[in-house]
Amino acid sequence: MMTEACLVLASGSRWRRRMLDDAGIDCEAVSPTVDEDGLRGADPVATARLRAMAKAEEVAARRPGRLVVGADQVLWMPGQGEAIGKPADPDDWLERLRRFRGRRHQLTTAVALVGPEPGRRESFEVTTGVRMRADVTDDELLAYIAHGEARGCAGGY
Repeated sequence: MMTEACLVLASGSRWRRRMLDDAGIDCEAVSPTVDEDGLRGADPVATARLRAMAKAEEVAARRPGRLVVGADQVLWMPGQGEAIGKPADPDDWLERLRRFRGRRHQLTTAVALVGPEPGRRESFEVTTGVRMRADVTDDELLAYIAHGEARGCAGGY
């Protein structure tokens, strides 16, 4: 007899699934059908929080009575107030990474929990400041892009 995982991960991200697996947390991963691009808050932190909750709520509607966790990451430059999304293609990826060289930027991670009781919702977010080395060469950036590990990640890394 198969038992249900205690946790439902509202994500198709292999990185998020791997983090839970590495921590020994059994989960069922369900890809949410949320249009992330259509969800924007008043600022990048609010955008991350809004998207994380939308993902968790959408999957919770398909898995009633289960604890569902959704997450979102938004990368942004202080003073610009706008989220920097996932790169569209390798050329866009390279341009984004070049912009980060020697500059400080912020990465906000928001996590939302929904259920298992009806109406139960919790969320939190953490923002981390990151500075890319100024001496990273284009060859190093191109090798990073060619590796492909961060394809589909906020900001391209």
